[in-house]
Amino acid sequence: MKPNWQKAVLVLAVGGVSLSGLAVPAMAAAKPPVSEVKLVVDGQEAALRTLQVKGVSLVSVRDLARSFGIMPEYAAGSITLNTEVTVQLKVGSPAYTVNGETRQFAAAPFEAGGTVYAELNSLVEALGGSVEGQGGNAVVHSFQLLDGSFSSARWISGNRILAARDDDKSLYVIDAQTKKGTLLTSSEDVAGLTISPDGKSGIFTAATGEVKVINLQTGLIRTVTTDTSVKTDLVWSADGGTIYFIQGDNQDKLASLKLDSGAITKLLEDKVNFKSDLRVSADGKKLLYIVNVTGVAKNDSNSTEESLTIDYSGAGTQLVQFALDSKDVKPVVLAAGKTNKLYPQLLKDGSAAYISTDPDAQNPLGSLQLASAPDKAVQALPQLDAEETSVTPAGELLVTGVNKSGQTELLLVQPDGSAKTVAALTAEVTDAHASADGQTVGLNEGKVVLITSAGLTGLTR
Repeated sequence: MKPNWQKAVLVLAVGGVSLSGLAVPAMAAAKPPVSEVKLVVDGQEAALRTLQVKGVSLVSVRDLARSFGIMPEYAAGSITLNTEVTVQLKVGSPAYTVNGETRQFAAAPFEAGGTVYAELNSLVEALGGSVEGQGGNAVVHSFQLLDGSFSSARWISGNRILAARDDDKSLYVIDAQTKKGTLLTSSEDVAGLTISPDGKSGIFTAATGEVKVINLQTGLIRTVTTDTSVKTDLVWSADGGTIYFIQGDNQDKLASLKLDSGAITKLLEDKVNFKSDLRVSADGKKLLYIVNVTGVAKNDSNSTEESLTIDYSGAGTQLVQFALDSKDVKPVVLAAGKTNKLYPQLLKDGSAAYISTDPDAQNPLGSLQLASAPDKAVQALPQLDAEETSVTPAGELLVTGVNKSGQTELLLVQPDGSAKTVAALTAEVTDAHASADGQTVGLNEGKVVLITSAGLTGLTR
């Protein structure tokens, strides 16, 4: 059975030899000298013989096939490699076939000392794999990296990443170590799911309003409730047993849903419309959300069309907090005014954070605000044009923005405003999220990337 190959890194071995254009010893025309390179396949080092023919680096077909768990078949100067595809090549001929389709090597396979040598890149790609980079930085995969434009990337259990691809509205699971991506589901309803705290499940609403849960390991979906009322902004409790959401055609109610019974409980119905961006505290005692305040229509006693005016003086967004552990309590406005309040988050000490921007500014800058009480918001990271926030599994605030040097900077921010830089990059990064073990994933120009202080590692292409 074909193994699940992991990434294979080309390493300089003996004799000063490497692949893909690195320097090699001078060769005699009649008998090119054979040297050795080393690959790491499935975590195991594998030695490959290599030589150069007419300036092209070739590797032993037998060695490469063996490292991939393939047994070559030899007959009359030709070699057949059978996996999920059938590859046939012949010594001295640049033409080779993949499932009967003819392709061309840049240099024909060459035989030396009873061993046949062929191009690494072409042979790997013929077998359904891919090669990243070149020279000493080349990385070999037994599969093609996912391609396309992705709109989100989130960590799930088992050091895996759930990524939503725009091209086909599908969800894929990417192994963060091997980079191998597999389709989870093509259902458009699932694309907007919210991931459980343990990373094993996702919850979403169907077009009919029903709430469903998907197993992120198997892709199996079950219905939690058949209630068809409009539900948005689903969030999980820390213990994974309760879902909080905004309910109603006008997004005017707050409610909860028990996953074990499907029971829905109304939490708040204050007739304030246009709630959004719901969050729940780690201790389950607070909800945080945004209220979008629109203009107020005014008219005379006759309600004529000519007298109708709209007062926008009070328009803007409000950051609102609602206590779940007290009865008959009213929502508390933490911050109001005309500024936009984006990416609200509840921090581990119960305080709130958000990004404030001035909608009337020609070039609005994002100001990170920390709010512990009504009208008590203070600015943090004044040197940063804050763009996005997320909360790590440890409860820290991960902030992405542009610093004064024009770099994209990621910082971990504490409730007191102190911060530690995770990475400062020349490349643009969005949708950054941290894993439980401190790895960070995000998007760069629609591609899923791992983010470290050393730079970006692409997981898709």
